[in-house]
Amino acid sequence: YYEGELIGTEETASGTKLGMDGYMVFGNEFDSYGGGFVDDDSFGGELFKANVFNRELSSEEIKEMNSEGFCSDVEEKYGRTRYLKWSDFLLEERSGNVTEIDVGCGTKRSRWDVLFLRSFYNKVLTKELLESLRSNWNVLG
Repeated sequence: YYEGELIGTEETASGTKLGMDGYMVFGNEFDSYGGGFVDDDSFGGELFKANVFNRELSSEEIKEMNSEGFCSDVEEKYGRTRYLKWSDFLLEERSGNVTEIDVGCGTKRSRWDVLFLRSFYNKVLTKELLESLRSNWNVLG
């Protein structure tokens, strides 16, 4: 999924289990067990709020998480179904050229958070967009 839309799938045989000494890697691929990383295979971009669930989520659930935006806590409603949380990953050791940035969510939302909604985020500023923004200004209460 990318921005709430399915872009591809890969199936794993039913009953496949990850051993207790397994690895999870974001941003590169193993060329050998536990390492062998090649810089040319590195991810370049931003990764935010990656979570691992112990069940397959429906496309509706994924779309909801995306539409709620960066600053939502919609994933909290999944409880123990959310097996690994984004906050867990942030505590782990990182290597390579990794920069952690503050996206400005904080604990209190403001009306400016509407700019992070999919309708407005990263869009070209036009008269129509400004009119839409004015009509949605109170979306967040």
